[in-house]
Amino acid sequence: MERGICKIEGCGKPHKAAGYCPGHYARWRRGATPDSPLQARGVARGTACSVEGCTSDVVARGLCKVHYQRTLRHGHVKATRKAAPQKRCAVPGCTDWHYAGGWCSRHYQRDAKMKRDHGVGIARYLEIWAQQDGRCALCGKAESGVLDHRRGTEQDMPLDHDHRTGRIRAILCHNCNRGIGLLCDDPALLRQAAAYVERGGP
Repeated sequence: MERGICKIEGCGKPHKAAGYCPGHYARWRRGATPDSPLQARGVARGTACSVEGCTSDVVARGLCKVHYQRTLRHGHVKATRKAAPQKRCAVPGCTDWHYAGGWCSRHYQRDAKMKRDHGVGIARYLEIWAQQDGRCALCGKAESGVLDHRRGTEQDMPLDHDHRTGRIRAILCHNCNRGIGLLCDDPALLRQAAAYVERGGP
């Protein structure tokens, strides 16, 4: 059976349903007036977007891709907000990007863990760190002594605390913190160990 053409005068496109071509039929189904001419979809290459100051090529309705999608989403071509410049982590020396609370993802997680374990967060840690001039409170070294192999940087120094009372004492490098811990935080045992080393043996 030979297909007819659209009943809209001047259309000339093949009939689809209800006497209309696909374009006019879709317009009729939406309840719009179907007898106005359809807009041509093809846009000449190099045609600039109609938004003032935009030089991008038109993709639809006289607009470039960005402004056309903005119109579909918001109903206008104006930018709803300007993206804020991305910030770095607030921890001195950390070059990771901000994640939440002023910290990168790694320090944000550490902040939560410190608050859970010790009742203080990164902010208090940084205050103690500044008071110690960024050095171990015991040996005076500025390096933590442990390398983070995934990141290729030094790990942050641990926060030393009294295991009996939970009181925060200072920030130590990993070696000093482990040494005290392995000697059970016992002052007498620490003095014996110091005397042993000074004597060079028993």
